[in-house]
Amino acid sequence: MRSDVRKLRIVNGILAARSDFGGDVFLQTNCALDFALSQNAELSAPRDFARAILKMYSPDSTLEYLDMSGAYFDPLFALATINDAIKRLAGCKNPILIIEGLDESTVRGGKRWSAKKRIEYAENLSTVEGIVLRYESCLPNLEIIFV
Repeated sequence: MRSDVRKLRIVNGILAARSDFGGDVFLQTNCALDFALSQNAELSAPRDFARAILKMYSPDSTLEYLDMSGAYFDPLFALATINDAIKRLAGCKNPILIIEGLDESTVRGGKRWSAKKRIEYAENLSTVEGIVLRYESCLPNLEIIFV
């Protein structure tokens, strides 16, 4: 639950920062999250939350939200998933790709961050960015957000 709340707050902050009027909506959304937590309400999934608040912050943007928080990150499987997301974003005016859980799949099982895990995480980030950069010519405005 804590991890989901943290992700919701991060997504809210990043999407608000790219909006002209994001400050007020950002504060109101954070207040709504605090209220929901105080009432022990069921929080929406980060993917649904991101889509809903993106409509407020930037209605002309298109969002693809990928969850990479599996037991293990494998670049081979990530390639197909990211390619599909990029194809869905092709032709959109303001495409946004949010990738969730890459850090969780690197740490696996709640273990601590070691130097080896940090290096592996950096390699995973580079791999994902490399896959996305292949499509730079057809998606020059693509924003990638790692949560």
